[in-house]
Amino acid sequence: MDLRADHAPLPKLAETVLPVEDYPVRLVTFLNRSLKDRGFIFGLRRVDEGRFSLTIYEAGPPAGRGDGEG
Repeated sequence: MDLRADHAPLPKLAETVLPVEDYPVRLVTFLNRSLKDRGFIFGLRRVDEGRFSLTIYEAGPPAGRGDGEG
């Protein structure tokens, strides 16, 4: 079975390695720092012991885009 992709490589926006202990909080921080300028904000709240709820918000068009400027 051939498992190669038949498309151009995807551009990497950001990458990080996270320790398991504080994975959810550091992941959301990483996502916010990497994607906030593209109009996405990530929220995290604890649902119960060992479970978190991850929410993705659209903050509107990034500055200078979609509003006739830039």
